[in-house]
Amino acid sequence: MKALPTHRPDRLLAASQGSRCQTGERLLRAHLNSPTASVDLPRAFREERGLGSKDRKIAQDAIYTVARHQERFLFALGKNGPIDDPVPGLWQAALVYLGLPPEQGSARAGVPLPGPAPLLVDPLDQLAMASSLPRWLLKRSENPQAMVDGVASRAPTCLRVNTAKTTREKLKQGLEEEGIQTHIGQWSPLALVLEGRANLLGSRLYNQGHFELQDEGSQLLAALVHPIGRSIDWCAGAGGKTLALLPELPEGGTLLAMDTRIGALHQAQKRAKRAGFTLAIRKHGQPPHPAERILVDAPCTGLGTLRRDPCLRWRLSPQSLDGVVHAQTQILDNAADCTKPGGRLVYATCSVLPEENQGQVQAFLQRHKGWRVLPAAPLLPPSAAALCQGDFYKPQPHLHGTDGFFAAVLQSPG
Repeated sequence: MKALPTHRPDRLLAASQGSRCQTGERLLRAHLNSPTASVDLPRAFREERGLGSKDRKIAQDAIYTVARHQERFLFALGKNGPIDDPVPGLWQAALVYLGLPPEQGSARAGVPLPGPAPLLVDPLDQLAMASSLPRWLLKRSENPQAMVDGVASRAPTCLRVNTAKTTREKLKQGLEEEGIQTHIGQWSPLALVLEGRANLLGSRLYNQGHFELQDEGSQLLAALVHPIGRSIDWCAGAGGKTLALLPELPEGGTLLAMDTRIGALHQAQKRAKRAGFTLAIRKHGQPPHPAERILVDAPCTGLGTLRRDPCLRWRLSPQSLDGVVHAQTQILDNAADCTKPGGRLVYATCSVLPEENQGQVQAFLQRHKGWRVLPAAPLLPPSAAALCQGDFYKPQPHLHGTDGFFAAVLQSPG
């Protein structure tokens, strides 16, 4: 587990009092558990003129600390009875967790934190309380302890080199000239990992299209697709996976980006242009012509990215998970109908739940006779073979340091 952020005691004390405290509580109240917190919070921190850069960092760390440990904090705050407004206490508890001496924090913080999780009878209840992960989510996971371990550390910031414009070595050197330090990624031959903090989106090389921000686990999906002839990114969104597929296209090959959101597709086009490509887009409606290669990066719970969006755990419910699984089934069936005989359909999610992953594949094979699963490992660079389990591609945060992903390579009959 990575060490806690370090902040000067006097700054933590200032954040627990007066206007800084009021600002922190306001940000916490506005964005904790918000469905768009991962987008809105960075913008809110940038726009908060009443805080200096160091104060903004404390506020950011405190809010994400509450998101990660909310259930434990609420338990501690409610030991003496229900409370009408937990936000002030949650703010103080987070500052204590980050290093503020408990005696200097508000009495509303409850007990000295961090401390041991309360002892409960049921082991799953104990795990849920210790990790502040909803019990129902742990119950439906493949390995509850692995899910807990996977959210214990902070996610790295990874870059994917655009091989149409440069090499990984040249990109690394160019970033160093801009004062941005990176090291070579472990799994993807196109990956660099950021050291420390940097304004990557302000980099000259980023604005020239030399790299994209993309987790190593996500980068390797392009190798599983291996686009040839006519290829389709079925759920392209704003083009994250699409941009990884474009440099892999052979001469004469085509790639179509599809989605239900035309605004996202226009954003994908804009990003592709910056990377040096022309991208064809199409909003879902009439089925497209069949293709040799289709990537279905399906809408999912996103639980493989919990380290990056800790508020996500509180936005999900068993009902929302069931709805996601149903939508995935429909999307997968529609994409299968557009896969040429003998073609390859890659089904992928950034989830770690079996219902969204191997469960979907097993059900698909029962519905579609003659289809088969191709082993993923032989399709990947040798450095990435360890990311596979059986025939499936399954990088996991607690084992590999990547986000959690799943992919199955399905081949149509013929």
